[in-house]
Amino acid sequence: MSEKPTELDTAGTEAEAAIIDRVKYTVLEQADNRVTLEITAPDMAAILEQADQNGATAQDILNRLNGENVPTKTTTLTVDLDENGKMIESREFVDAMYGGLLTYLDGFVLEREELG
Repeated sequence: MSEKPTELDTAGTEAEAAIIDRVKYTVLEQADNRVTLEITAPDMAAILEQADQNGATAQDILNRLNGENVPTKTTTLTVDLDENGKMIESREFVDAMYGGLLTYLDGFVLEREELG
């Protein structure tokens, strides 16, 4: 039996789509089994820090992502390609595509653990 998605689940799914819709990338260099990319995505650390300070809801964050003047973060990284030329998605690549969200969440969890 499946459960009905909650408002938070729905906003989270929509937020993920809003992040990915705003991602832009450029291939800077490709050589053999590596490619260097420049990825620009919404700066999720800045957005979430502001949301935390203002007591924002998941819907508020979604509205921010869909609004004007969304802060961005640009990351340049080199990723490996497999034997078929397909990109091997590293944690750094996923973090860049989501505007530093994984790094932000790592810090958030560490901070909560320290507070005990």
